Amino acid sequence: MKVFISWSGERSGAVAELIKEWIEGVIQATQPWMSKYDIEKGSSWNVEIRKALHESSIGIICLSKENKDKPWILFESGAIAKHLSDSFACTFLIDLKPEEVVGPLAQINHTIPVREDMLKLVKTINNAMGEEALSEKKLEKAFDTYWPDFQERFHRILEENPTDLNTQPSRTTDDILSELLNLTRSMAKRITLLEKQQNLYLNMAIDNPYITKRKMGLLSTGGLLGNLSDDEKEILDMFKDEKSAAAAARKYGLGNFDPSDDAEQD
Repeated sequence: MKVFISWSGERSGAVAELIKEWIEGVIQATQPWMSKYDIEKGSSWNVEIRKALHESSIGIICLSKENKDKPWILFESGAIAKHLSDSFACTFLIDLKPEEVVGPLAQINHTIPVREDMLKLVKTINNAMGEEALSEKKLEKAFDTYWPDFQERFHRILEENPTDLNTQPSRTTDDILSELLNLTRSMAKRITLLEKQQNLYLNMAIDNPYITKRKMGLLSTGGLLGNLSDDEKEILDMFKDEKSAAAAARKYGLGNFDPSDDAEQD
């Protein structure tokens, strides 16, 4: 299985080489692809990159402070997001924190160079291997074998390839405000959705207090409420935990119901 590794700049390139060798050691059946080594002289870069992306199931973008705004890394990141939309793509944050990544790259899964995150990364790669995947025990054993070497070489790369922080633009106030605005809008949409779905089920209870726990379950499993989102299922479960819809509505302070409304009426 091919793993596409994107890089730009000396520090990013050195880390990309390390990741390539490390993945080959941990999961030997993989084929990490890196342009520096896997594009033959005289070949068309664009053609070879498209071909590699088409053949890859995993994409890793080696992102650093010095390349996060560079045209090439943004170009390859866009190509990865487009070609691997049904697969897995992540950034490997060399010297960045997740909150420092803005724009389109902020929408991609981030991996940081710590044991827990790197183990998740190799497990994701292994899961994509299909029949060639290692057992969890063998994978963790291989990971533990190669992890100390990765740590040592990674820190050495950072020392040998320093980043001139004075040349790196800091996040502007506009960038920060834009990120906060997007987060606020996302939260507002989620809250609105929850309120709408809650009102839907509570109105059903008010209109018919004899919708029992069993009947609410039938509405869900029978598809009468359509394809439910995770939020809708969570709200439906809120009712299913009660004896009846009337009991649920009364518990949450909506509607006036007589205790007799809780009686089963099947």
